[in-house]
Amino acid sequence: RYDQEAVRHFLASIGSDTTITTIEKLQVRQLRPGVKLVEDLCLKDGRTLLTRGTTLNDDALKIINDIHGRGMIRDVIPVMIPTGTESAGRDST
Repeated sequence: RYDQEAVRHFLASIGSDTTITTIEKLQVRQLRPGVKLVEDLCLKDGRTLLTRGTTLNDDALKIINDIHGRGMIRDVIPVMIPTGTESAGRDST
């Protein structure tokens, strides 16, 4: 595992987004606004509902929960979860 502070510094130095994310497989009921899909979210019949990289918002979550309630998508979805930004974990005093 890499030192998050070193990774943030490196990302900032190359002009990249300094938000650190983790990838987790979450139950549909655990999904929250702001998480990003790691892969396309497809219906069980193969049709694409949302594409990889989509950041979920309240509207998307409502649709996902509705479709999941009908048994049309899988129970576990891999997502990227933001865990911090450049200022996270630093003392503000």
